[in-house]
Amino acid sequence: MAAGPAAAYGGLLSAAQVESYCRDGFVLCSGLIEPAVLSAAVDSMWEQMAGPSKPLERDGWATPERPHPRRGDRSTWSSWAGIVDGPAIVATFTPALIAAAQMLADAYEAASPFPSIVHPIRPPDQTLAINAFPNPDPEAQWSWPGPHTDGAGQQRTEPRACRIQHMTFLTGPAPGEHGGGGTVAWPGCSRRLESVYMGDKASYEMGTELGSMVGEVCKDITPVEVMPSDGDVLFFDIYTGHSGSANLAKEPRLALNHKYGVSLHPKDQYNIT
Repeated sequence: MAAGPAAAYGGLLSAAQVESYCRDGFVLCSGLIEPAVLSAAVDSMWEQMAGPSKPLERDGWATPERPHPRRGDRSTWSSWAGIVDGPAIVATFTPALIAAAQMLADAYEAASPFPSIVHPIRPPDQTLAINAFPNPDPEAQWSWPGPHTDGAGQQRTEPRACRIQHMTFLTGPAPGEHGGGGTVAWPGCSRRLESVYMGDKASYEMGTELGSMVGEVCKDITPVEVMPSDGDVLFFDIYTGHSGSANLAKEPRLALNHKYGVSLHPKDQYNIT
């Protein structure tokens, strides 16, 4: 993809970032969310983690017995996932973030060998929090996880059922800090999986079938530990091999996960628009 001026992307993204996303299937972006918006979202996150489960939560982690971390009580801290909503959370889906998602999705799809669904990228009313708390074991060691893809779930591979997804890091480790619970990603995995599909469409008609090849195509790809700062947004394709990683830092890594497309799995009803 030919490099062009940042102004070509509304001043939100550089040509290098767009090129990186189209090549690698993921890119980390900064400056899309204002500090005051982040602060309010973090406050809301803590309030909701300490509160009851939401009505739509049907996963095992949504039982009444699950942890309810409280900000000022480290003894309650435990990794937490669940629905979050309300004005402060929705405000993190800024016009700049939505515009960047649209630009990246458009650019990626233009270079893809098969189409995506026609679907608007718009802010949600609620989304999914995936929060990694510090490992309490002082002897814990960080290790590379294995990859998975979110794929197309119960949808067909073609057209691509989800245009783009992202992790919005409300809090992150210190800049450049290793082992702070950042996402691990495998560059180029999504493009390799596209090639697998194009070479044998009959065998990979469903997204789950294509996604099952992630381990094979990532065998010789060197993974990247993404080390986000507060407010960074990691955009990635649904066929990008990725994984969460251990948080060995001193503070929790709070993040929102959202997709734009049609529901891939039954539980996606609350974090896809």
